[in-house]
Amino acid sequence: MLEINYIEDLLEVVLGKYNHNFILKTSDTSLLHSFDRQLNKGVALTDRQHNLLRLKLEIYESQFKKQNIPNWSYALNETRSPLREIDRSKTITIIDRQDIVANNRSHHKLKEGKYIKVRFPFNKKFISKLEKVIRGHKQNEYFHEKNSHEHHFFLTALNCYKVVTQFPDWQTDAIITETSKKVKEIIDKKDDYIPIYKDAEFINIDKTIVDQINTTDKKLIADKSIRYGFYIDEAEPKNLLEQICFRNSPTVLADIKKHSIYEVIEILDYLKRYPMLVCLDKEQSFEQLEDIHRAFNKYIDNKEQSVLFRVESSDKTNAPLNNYVKDNNLNNWVDENTKVVYIKKDKLPKVLLKSEFKPQTAVSKSSLRSNRLVTNYVNFNCDLIVYNDTDLSSFRYQYREDFNSWQLANL
Repeated sequence: MLEINYIEDLLEVVLGKYNHNFILKTSDTSLLHSFDRQLNKGVALTDRQHNLLRLKLEIYESQFKKQNIPNWSYALNETRSPLREIDRSKTITIIDRQDIVANNRSHHKLKEGKYIKVRFPFNKKFISKLEKVIRGHKQNEYFHEKNSHEHHFFLTALNCYKVVTQFPDWQTDAIITETSKKVKEIIDKKDDYIPIYKDAEFINIDKTIVDQINTTDKKLIADKSIRYGFYIDEAEPKNLLEQICFRNSPTVLADIKKHSIYEVIEILDYLKRYPMLVCLDKEQSFEQLEDIHRAFNKYIDNKEQSVLFRVESSDKTNAPLNNYVKDNNLNNWVDENTKVVYIKKDKLPKVLLKSEFKPQTAVSKSSLRSNRLVTNYVNFNCDLIVYNDTDLSSFRYQYREDFNSWQLANL
């Protein structure tokens, strides 16, 4: 005789393991089989799982009776194994990096420092909210061990705010809560905190920065906004000068169809954008050097310029460059007094790294991509990068007559 003592026995009966034929609701089939797979792995039911399974099986009362299943109503309330206890606490705490217990590569890449640990039992609604916090995080600032209930975020004021905003009622460390409140206060009253130049006045900007800017010319002030980190409001730029001054990112395209390199250099000289790095394409290095150097002749002495490369004699197209450098005395030592340095995009000279020369501006005749070292050097030092080209392209390394496109310098 079939012995039924536990709810697990009833589940097996309903799923036909003892040759009973139960007609199941389509919506129940997947869930019941999921419970069965869990139990076969030796994982006991939790209290909530037990309650849910009991509700689902009670629906089939008439079929239990019709098929003379003994003891079914009693078995609904009994489990073969003790109920599995689940830690349903929802906490947000601060821990050290070494306290994150894990054993995989991403864990070892984490930045040194403290982390916000967000811990909660699995819940789709919570996961959805957490994804809003995770979005945009670097791999070395966020960690989650697979099948774990813990998520770790590098401790920053903004991360405190993001986490508390999504989970305001959870048990949270006081430091995280207080930090979140301060961030919210700044966001709600941003005009009291954001550095901005408005109505001919510097607002929330340190006096030492104002002293360094030292001008009342709005265009010159706007040009320095990225370097010193403040905002400035202005209408749509009407010309290249305003396009450069009121840029909202370092990179500016000076369309070669509208603006010559001479106009570009004239504007950069007006803005006193020295020291300046000129990046030349390998295949057109002589032509570009000659063109840009002539544009600078009106403003800078040759002794304040330096060309940090030479061309192989086998390169017939660019071979005249070596004599041009010699004839124009452009082989000068690079130091803090140098205003313009010329390099090729495919190599970052060591002498440049060792010198006191630190460019604020980078100029190029084309948008051909520089190699990684040159790109990183330019992006780190320069708050203005001007390309005298036609359009945009992110992937070109070599010159093509029929495809003179643009490369974003800040990728």
